[in-house]
Amino acid sequence: MVDDGVYHVVRRDGYRVRFLLGADDDVRTVDDVDVYVDLDDGSTWVATVMTLDAIARVMDRWSRTGEELGGSYFQCPDLVVTREAGVAAITALVDGLRGEGELPEVFRRLESDAD
Repeated sequence: MVDDGVYHVVRRDGYRVRFLLGADDDVRTVDDVDVYVDLDDGSTWVATVMTLDAIARVMDRWSRTGEELGGSYFQCPDLVVTREAGVAAITALVDGLRGEGELPEVFRRLESDAD
């Protein structure tokens, strides 16, 4: 694992996984993160990965701020909900999706790559 400027990068044979971590995020416990998977064919796939606890925290905050009808719902395009937090767990999820050929079913291909 390396830090590639803005991204935390995990390299794999045939692809790399980039995590857009915030300044306060810990790679061991991050539970709300944008994830980019760059395949060797030049395509990039993206998803927001969150745990149920992270979603609950956001909804609780919205109930106080009044956002999203007072936290009465949660909507996020390209959301993938996972049980386990952390870069290692999320990387294992990506590895599994890639290995099973399910990455295109779960992550969204970036438009600029779809030409």
